Amino acid sequence: MAVSAYAISTSAAKRRGRPNALDVEAKNAVIRAAALEVFASKGFQGASIVEIARLAGVTRRTLYARYRDKRALLLDAVKGVIDERLQHYDLDGAASAEEALVEIAADITVRSPSAPLLTRIIIAEGGNFSHDEAPLGRAGRDHLLQQLENVFAELIRKDMLPPANTAEAAVLFTDMVLASGIMSLLTFAPDGTIEDLLAPRVAFFCAGFAGWAQRGG
Repeated sequence: MAVSAYAISTSAAKRRGRPNALDVEAKNAVIRAAALEVFASKGFQGASIVEIARLAGVTRRTLYARYRDKRALLLDAVKGVIDERLQHYDLDGAASAEEALVEIAADITVRSPSAPLLTRIIIAEGGNFSHDEAPLGRAGRDHLLQQLENVFAELIRKDMLPPANTAEAAVLFTDMVLASGIMSLLTFAPDGTIEDLLAPRVAFFCAGFAGWAQRGG
């Protein structure tokens, strides 16, 4: 009987095993979403690890096993929103670079469920504290630029855009399209869809891209 009980116990332990990468990332996504909600509603100072853990359905110990403090959690949550929209973006279905960039800009600024929360946090907390010597807003922007560089590298590889400096392209796109689009959304209620708001900006960006690239951009 003892052997059978041991066998049953061992079998159950094997079934549980260590969580796989998908399970871990799914839990991390839940934690990041909970963190964004709490930080957006309470602010950085008012947010607590206990409340975030409760909303995410995990223990405080689980959070501290992943993040050394609230700052690390907030930065990861900000980066997670960016990665969610850009890291796995499929460009194969796009008919043109302009079409792809409109979709990407819409996802980042509005269509992602986390986008409004992210915008609120960056505005409220962007310059209030540093993480690894960079303000939160700067750290979030740097991460966005890194991911956009990958997007432009892929568009160039697919011959959808002429060869150019992808780092500079990412900065121009962020300033000309994303930043101006977000400011328009914050300052007035535009008519039409988000695509209607962003499409002229993206068209202007793409129209100037070839000339800029030829000049050594």
